[in-house]
Amino acid sequence: MTADNFAALLVRRVKRVSKDERNVWNNDVLGNICFEFFVYCKARPKAAPTHHRATATRIRTATRAVQQYQEENNATLGPITFNHVVTTHARQPDNTAFAIPEDNTTRQAIALDAAAAQISAASTSEPQQHIASIRLEVNGTWNSFRVDVASLRHALGLPAHDIFTQGIFHGFVPVDAPVQDLNDIDHMQHQDLGAEQEDTQHTRYSMEINTEHENTTNINE
Repeated sequence: MTADNFAALLVRRVKRVSKDERNVWNNDVLGNICFEFFVYCKARPKAAPTHHRATATRIRTATRAVQQYQEENNATLGPITFNHVVTTHARQPDNTAFAIPEDNTTRQAIALDAAAAQISAASTSEPQQHIASIRLEVNGTWNSFRVDVASLRHALGLPAHDIFTQGIFHGFVPVDAPVQDLNDIDHMQHQDLGAEQEDTQHTRYSMEINTEHENTTNINE
């Protein structure tokens, strides 16, 4: 049954109404014609999810793909960029070939890795200074004194490293993937899940046509 042949099928069904039923309709102005239709809908094919959750298993698979890319292209990604592209690739559909994303986030990650490498190289080439000179006023006269940098930092309550080139803001520690994977359908919208459940069930439609006495008379004729 389709939208095109629905009217023809309805007329055919009305013609099968018995004479006794028509007499009842003629005597009851508010009489109703009620037909029940049982329509069985074919289940729609389930579309493959476009994106996945970055679970621990998919992170490991994506890591191997990125490592293979580095070997084949003789390239080395920084830790920030590596973690970003691995997570991004883990969310892609299955059988997606790996490629460096061309988005602002990836470019920012590359820039951060370059800046971190530059700072690391500068701090390595210039050994940390343990002795420094400071100026103090003693009895109205300014004098230079040599002090131990570590003890001065401790006295002032400062970290025991250069806060401009080291510390928590200059290191990158990627977040560990969860040990237990979650179901990949958890990210789907509620309406998508409802549509899948409807596809597995038969839908029953009931149509009730309210007609006036005048329309019933036309059918009898």
